[in-house]
Amino acid sequence: MQTLATGENLSRVVLRDSIAPEHVGQNVAYWVRLSEGDAISAPAGPLVLTVAPPPAAPTELEARVESAGVVLHWSAPSPLPPSSQFVIYRQESGPEPITEPTEIGQTTAPSFTDSSVHPGQRYRYTVRVRQPVGNGWIESADSPAAELFLAGWPAPQPVRGLTGVVTLLPDGRLAVDLSWLPDDLAHLAGYNIYRSLDPDQPGQRLNAQPVLATAFRDSTVEPGRQYFYRVRAVSDRGEEGPAGPPLPLRVSRAESD
Repeated sequence: MQTLATGENLSRVVLRDSIAPEHVGQNVAYWVRLSEGDAISAPAGPLVLTVAPPPAAPTELEARVESAGVVLHWSAPSPLPPSSQFVIYRQESGPEPITEPTEIGQTTAPSFTDSSVHPGQRYRYTVRVRQPVGNGWIESADSPAAELFLAGWPAPQPVRGLTGVVTLLPDGRLAVDLSWLPDDLAHLAGYNIYRSLDPDQPGQRLNAQPVLATAFRDSTVEPGRQYFYRVRAVSDRGEEGPAGPPLPLRVSRAESD
């Protein structure tokens, strides 16, 4: 029995054991003992694992910046082992030296979006195939690395799917209820809503702070008037995206039926 590692952190100990290629197909057994001073506990175990050949690594890893974050795509090995998944690792550097690879996610699809990135950082990604084997798992070698420098975020895009209805409130007043499709911007702060009487004018902003929801009620409308609404996405830097075509709405009780 060979001692592979010792540690003082009794809450969790992680061991990575390097297995020689000639041991593929054989069983290995692990025991754990606790020691305090000269006293050593009885062994816990054994945990018996079969040394399996590692799966093939993913290839053609690509990374690009989109509004949702850094989007990764790669080619899966063929055949892909049953019940396996892809594990994504990231290293980062900026003012500090590059970090050790850190697991940031798992997926069964050959793509992944990393939304926990920040401008001014350089990132290096690799992907492995993780295959369950017996009571544990085995990982492939790293895919080819994909590196990029995140200089900044793309500008917000025009809001899509803006619709509105005239609503009769319980107190008899009329209001306009707007809704739109969510923006997948990783650094989204919310939305600004604008209203005008002229479709060629940008209009007046109705909200004091960016709206987080994808809906807004305008209860300051006047019956008989026609209004034009626009919604703009806002980044966490306060940068507004372009507005789409204005949405015309005439406020009348007939429209609220």
